[in-house]
Amino acid sequence: MQHLDRLENAYKNREADDVECALYEEITIDDGCTEILVQLLECDWHHSHEDIALTLQKLKDPKAIKALQQSAETKFDYLAYDNSEAFARKCIWALADIGTEEAKQALNEISASSNNVVAGYAQKRLDSWEWELLRKP
Repeated sequence: MQHLDRLENAYKNREADDVECALYEEITIDDGCTEILVQLLECDWHHSHEDIALTLQKLKDPKAIKALQQSAETKFDYLAYDNSEAFARKCIWALADIGTEEAKQALNEISASSNNVVAGYAQKRLDSWEWELLRKP
């Protein structure tokens, strides 16, 4: 089964274990999975948000910018041990690695967050923007 089919089936059937298993496989931008990953990023019935953010970071697909920006300030109960800050950091790194002006604008908006920790993560990526250009598309 292809990555996209597996993720779509997991989403449709709300199968958390299937989401997790699909993310263990190498997903490339050619697999066309960005949209389903964005949908899964917004769901609260699985525990794979950090892995999804890491996958989106690798894909560097600008289609994920809005979802990553919103997710950077989303709190999930299962991530309460650190107030979802590790997840936020992964979303912010994904935005930084997408590297477009729209991604930079999203980081600027996150840097104005009332959550000082999350805002600080975004500001750090903005401060390193030029230096990190080699990693960006």
